[in-house]
Amino acid sequence: MDYFTGDWEIDTGIMYSYLDAVEFYCGTESVKMNNRSNRNSGRMKYGTTWRTFLRYNPYTGEKEFLPPAAENPNLGYTKVKCCNPVLEYVFKEFQSLYFPEFEYSSVQLTKNFEIKRHIDSKNIGESVLVAFGDYEGGETIVEFEGQEWVIDARTKPVKFNGSKYYHYVKPFTGGDRYSLVFYSLKKEKKK
Repeated sequence: MDYFTGDWEIDTGIMYSYLDAVEFYCGTESVKMNNRSNRNSGRMKYGTTWRTFLRYNPYTGEKEFLPPAAENPNLGYTKVKCCNPVLEYVFKEFQSLYFPEFEYSSVQLTKNFEIKRHIDSKNIGESVLVAFGDYEGGETIVEFEGQEWVIDARTKPVKFNGSKYYHYVKPFTGGDRYSLVFYSLKKEKKK
């Protein structure tokens, strides 16, 4: 199925529409990374996780778990992957159009999320960043060899090694800011 046209301007609008339909949330770790006290924000992983426990069923009191991942039954699919199955095809088509040589295992989705300075310690190698929305500011800063590389990822996908270089998001105003980070993880295991 074709979700995109091959025209960057049109396709970023289409991707914005898909992301705008997703219910965003944050885990505890993500809340600590956000500088913005905005209830209309979120940061979540699309892919697999070792944290398979979801919740206690409020009616039965029994534990509920994420569905096991087909590629590794010791892992589960993340909540966002289970709740938004069409995104797998949307992400794959977008990647094949705009960065076809890049392989990834996970996608980090953010909405209105100003991430503090950090390194992606669980990632392997390079990531691809893309941002969407009508906002002012919100550039990603990558600290590269003593200099700051200022990135507006709305204009094109940007590849950088987030596992090697510190990076963060500058404050922004105006409309919603969505971003996608395509990346691969080191082997996931239970802690």
